[in-house]
Amino acid sequence: MTTNRRKTLPPVSPKVPSELRPLISAMTEIIETGEGVRGNPLDQKLTYRDLIDSGLAALRNGARPGQPGSLIPGDNIPVPDMSVPPAPTGFHAVGGFYGMVTLTWDNPGDAYGNHAYTNIYRSVDDNFANAELVGRDSGMLYSDIVRNDVLVGMPVGYYYWITFTSTAGVEGPPNDGGGTYAAPLIDVQVLLETLAENLADEPSDIGSPDETLILHANRFAVRFGANEEEWVYPLVVATVNGEPTVVLDTAIIRDGSIQEGQLGQITIGKIDKNDGTPITAVSGLIRADAIDADNLSVAEAATFYGIAQSNNYVPGQSGWILHPNGYAEFGGGVDIDYSVIGGSKPPSDADKTSSNTAYDTARVAGTTASTVRDRANNGNAANTRVNQWTRPGSTLIWGNQISTADAYVDTLQIKGNAVIIPVSVVSTGLTVHSSIPDKRWYTMISGSINSEGQPVIVTFSAGLVIGAYMDHPSSVDIRVLVGGSQYLYYPEAAEANARTPFSTTFKLGGASGSRSISVQIRANNPAEDGFGTPRSQIGHRNRSLTMMGTLR
Repeated sequence: MTTNRRKTLPPVSPKVPSELRPLISAMTEIIETGEGVRGNPLDQKLTYRDLIDSGLAALRNGARPGQPGSLIPGDNIPVPDMSVPPAPTGFHAVGGFYGMVTLTWDNPGDAYGNHAYTNIYRSVDDNFANAELVGRDSGMLYSDIVRNDVLVGMPVGYYYWITFTSTAGVEGPPNDGGGTYAAPLIDVQVLLETLAENLADEPSDIGSPDETLILHANRFAVRFGANEEEWVYPLVVATVNGEPTVVLDTAIIRDGSIQEGQLGQITIGKIDKNDGTPITAVSGLIRADAIDADNLSVAEAATFYGIAQSNNYVPGQSGWILHPNGYAEFGGGVDIDYSVIGGSKPPSDADKTSSNTAYDTARVAGTTASTVRDRANNGNAANTRVNQWTRPGSTLIWGNQISTADAYVDTLQIKGNAVIIPVSVVSTGLTVHSSIPDKRWYTMISGSINSEGQPVIVTFSAGLVIGAYMDHPSSVDIRVLVGGSQYLYYPEAAEANARTPFSTTFKLGGASGSRSISVQIRANNPAEDGFGTPRSQIGHRNRSLTMMGTLR
């Protein structure tokens, strides 16, 4: 039968001498802790009456409590549930920075009722029989730190499985027969250090405007088959006329064009068409009958050994023709020879305006000459202020932006923040806030980024340690500040008496200038003891804040 016994002591009288107050205070704390009134509930003392009243034990007939063998098993001992837990669902493995792989799964409490913890297994190959147990977690998230498994800065991936274990110690099947592969991302700093050590003459920063990328080789080889001996050398560095020169022994350009450039001296050997017809003569010159050009410009005098004519020439109708004997025909029927053009002035009928009036000579194709002149000047001015120029199917220029499928650049300089590298802030170790007097906010981590007006992807993760006072319910809230103003709010992100991992990823819109980002935590229901002393405490460890601009 349950009895009501006193569990607390009365307040100390003001008349008690001051030298006795520390002794009375200590005795009060010891007694009330044992009664479960204050302190950690795990420190509460268990009495014979508690065991008998709960049905877990019974008093042997004729025996008194405290005698050896006076207690026997009761009638209310719970029977453990030995059913096999189900296979986990919703399992995901995602690699992150700093050598971490984050594992998540669905809430096991939704699948069965006596869940104790989740087992995490991993293996270098996709075989659960070879997997080893690397951790356990009572929640729905686990961070596997494989930084020590990274060789020379290159991350190593693993296959992961999880199983559930019940409070009766029964372990269930894995989430899947095949493992889920994940590998941590290559840290930016490690990548830059690797490039600096392997590609430069001396270790240096990569990406400064005057940096030169040096490959320690005089031949560049490409392997094109499964056999390691099948190599092709597209180019070699050889000495030509006393100078180091890139030499192409053999090259076949299937479909290429030179948009702009400069060619030095070229020696032409034998050139044939696809059908085998020669284009060059024995002397190496290009045959005249092999030249087909829409426009041909000759810088100096040209010598013609035959007839020259336009491609639309029809005798007496259109086009023009020049004969070696000096005879010419222009415009379909206008015949000219030396006898006609000889003399000091044009023939009398050279003026085709009939009356040769000032009105006729001041017009061009029916439009006044001044109008033609003004339109030409306007077109020339527009050439210097055009907003958009498009080379069909290839390049678009708009303002100070260029969009193109392929770009051929001799020297490329990147200035300012044209390339965004993730900004990360990491804080390890455990930070504890004790005796919390009210619902004040504590900053866990802060950072800032200037994304040059582009959106920002922000990822935060931390491990939370939440304490509680007696049976007083308590949990924590988490919020994100951007520029000092609340941007996100997570109420009751973790419960009391828990070690809970927390992570979130969100996107900020573009903004100019630098923006500060802070993540804060608070106890949403702080507790006090009977003397008004704050007793709640919260802690956090392994904080990580990564900010990455999305500028391409």
